[in-house]
Amino acid sequence: MCKRLLILVAALCIAAVAGLSPASAQAADWRLTARTGFVRVVQPNQLAHDGQLNEVIQPGSIISTGASSSATIENGAQRMVMTASSRMTIAAMTNNGMTRIIQDLGAVLFRVDHQDAQHFRVETPLLAATVKGTEFRVTVRPMLDSVAVTTGIVEVQANDGHARQDVRRGAAVHIAGSAPAQIAAGIGEQLQSLNVSNTNVTAIDSGGLRGHADAAVATPSDTGGAPVQGSASIGEMPKMPTPSGPINGTFIIFVALYLVGAFAIGILFYIGVHIVTGRSRTNKLMNKVLTPAERERMAQPPPPPPPETIDTKKQSSLRAFVQNRASQRKT
Repeated sequence: MCKRLLILVAALCIAAVAGLSPASAQAADWRLTARTGFVRVVQPNQLAHDGQLNEVIQPGSIISTGASSSATIENGAQRMVMTASSRMTIAAMTNNGMTRIIQDLGAVLFRVDHQDAQHFRVETPLLAATVKGTEFRVTVRPMLDSVAVTTGIVEVQANDGHARQDVRRGAAVHIAGSAPAQIAAGIGEQLQSLNVSNTNVTAIDSGGLRGHADAAVATPSDTGGAPVQGSASIGEMPKMPTPSGPINGTFIIFVALYLVGAFAIGILFYIGVHIVTGRSRTNKLMNKVLTPAERERMAQPPPPPPPETIDTKKQSSLRAFVQNRASQRKT
């Protein structure tokens, strides 16, 4: 009896430890719990659509916000608040229970529950931020990525090279595209000029993590709207950076040929219309000038030409000439 009791207790302990593992702690689904403005969601193997409140966001989904828009996504233990003109992908969880977020545009606020091991990672084009549990903001702009920490510690590592730095509460670092292997202090002059530091971080409160129904909306400083569920204008889609470079010569040639062909077709059409209208005008004018009898005679086919006739005198002289020639040949 005691042996069975010990086996039961051991099994319960193993189940409890497994339940506290990082993989099981992150098993809850991500959901879109709040939104303002335009929020686009692209689920795996699905078309892009307007994100709906309480929609389950599957791993591999791409979420983007438009101008003056925001989106809050959480799974009960972690919260992500996307500000205006942002885009990120929720990658599939790794075998060791690491949650991966791939952010390639805009500013996103993160609140991550505390665990003993690192279990949450944000990857940008220039850096990777890994945490055990903290509140921080990651901002991605062309050629400049930054991390600002509100509470806790965030480990920042440059994607190019081996630079690594722990960023503590109240501090910020950035990596510029001109020096991708160097971690510099501060959020960078480019981000300061864009006023990204004014994003409302206080909206990430502890009460909002209790459930999805009463989740509060975290809006950036330039967003004053309330959560909406309707569709927004396509014009509010995120403004992506446009590449600068020489225009493709093949495209210019194609456009030139297209314009020349369209011009030629227009000229031919114009000539054809004038030919048709000219004939109709000529017929109308002739109908006005000619009498009915003349019009009827012109409408009839012309008579056949008379057969050719030769004068009788010419025929007799021709016959005499032929006979004379024949007699000369006999003699």
